[in-house]
Amino acid sequence: MRIRATVAAVSGALALSALAVPAAHAAGPSSYRADVAKVFQAAHAPSAATAGISARVAGDEMPYDLDVTFSNLKVAKAVKVGTTSHVSTAVTYTMKFGADVDVTAKDFVTGPILYRGSFDRPQNVLFGDLPATCSVTSETTANCKGKIDIYPDFGELANAEAGTWRAGALAIAWNGQDPESPDFDWSKVGVAEKGGLGTTLVQRNSKLTTSAKPKPVKKGKTVTVTGKLSRANWDSG
Repeated sequence: MRIRATVAAVSGALALSALAVPAAHAAGPSSYRADVAKVFQAAHAPSAATAGISARVAGDEMPYDLDVTFSNLKVAKAVKVGTTSHVSTAVTYTMKFGADVDVTAKDFVTGPILYRGSFDRPQNVLFGDLPATCSVTSETTANCKGKIDIYPDFGELANAEAGTWRAGALAIAWNGQDPESPDFDWSKVGVAEKGGLGTTLVQRNSKLTTSAKPKPVKKGKTVTVTGKLSRANWDSG
C-alpha cells in the first residue's frame, strides 16, 4: 500500500494522497492493509503533524492513545525488488502493553511499517497484507512477527525511492468499530505507533550475465568475455 506525500496547492500544506487498494488484493487480506493505511493516513494528516496520533480526524472525533510501545525490531538488511513479482520480508519486534489493553481481542491488530522519509511526513509507506502474529510472554509483553508485502507491478515504488527505508510498528484496538460502517466512531478506536525502530535497504533487483568466446578455449589464444548488467526499472515496469 502506497501513501505518497505531495505539496498541496491549497494553503501550501503537506497532504496525503487518497489511498487505493490494488484490484488484485481488493478482498480478504487486503482489508487489513486498507484499514491500517486509513488509520495511518488520518494520524499523519497535516493537523496531526505536531499533535501526534490524537490529532483531530473528523469533527470532534479522534482516536485515543493506546498504551502500547514497541522495541527490539529486527528487519532484513536489504530487500531486493524486481518489477513484477510480489516480495515480502519478515519483521520481528517486542510489544509492551498496559493492563487495560486486550491484545487477544479479535479486533486488536498490530503490524510492521516501512516508510521513506520522516515518520511524521513520509514520502511513501509500505504495510503487510496481514497483521502480525504475537505470542504473549507475560502480562505486559508479547513477541510479534509480521511481514511487509511489496507489489512493484502496482506502482508501489519509484526508482528515486531505492535506498534506505526506516522501519516502525503500529497497533490498533478497533473495540468493535467497523471503519466501513456509517456509524464508525474514531473516538472509540485506540492507536499506537512508533517509527525509527530500524532501517533496511530497498533495492532495485539487478542481474549480471556473462559469456566467453571462443569455445573451446585454446592455449595461448585470446579469450573475450562480455557481460550485461541490468536493474529493475520501477518507473516503467
